[in-house]
Amino acid sequence: MKFVLVYLCAIAAATLWIDLFVPLIANLFGIRYKFAFWRYDRRNQHLPRRQYFWFVGVLGAGGGLSVLFLLLDFLEWRFLGEKLKGPKFMAADLLIPLIVGAIYGSRSAPKEGTATEGPR
Repeated sequence: MKFVLVYLCAIAAATLWIDLFVPLIANLFGIRYKFAFWRYDRRNQHLPRRQYFWFVGVLGAGGGLSVLFLLLDFLEWRFLGEKLKGPKFMAADLLIPLIVGAIYGSRSAPKEGTATEGPR
């Protein structure tokens, strides 16, 4: 049962990062990033390509995966008694998802001139 709770907590934290904290950070910078738990494919297509890359790709997807992996490692160590990974593996848990998020952001960003006028 602890195993399931550990994974559910890590997934919930990553979801909160993507759907709550990233939009808050974007809005602090004056970027109209939508809060939503659905319609990932179209909810922020109004953003310019560069903002979409950084906020949806790197910060959202990459940061969310980093939160998931790092928190999962910590919770497994703390509650399941597994050995804590070394710094090289933790750096990989941080950097690889950010790279994957950058690739996702660059591949899924709206093309120049095709972004919609504003959030719907």
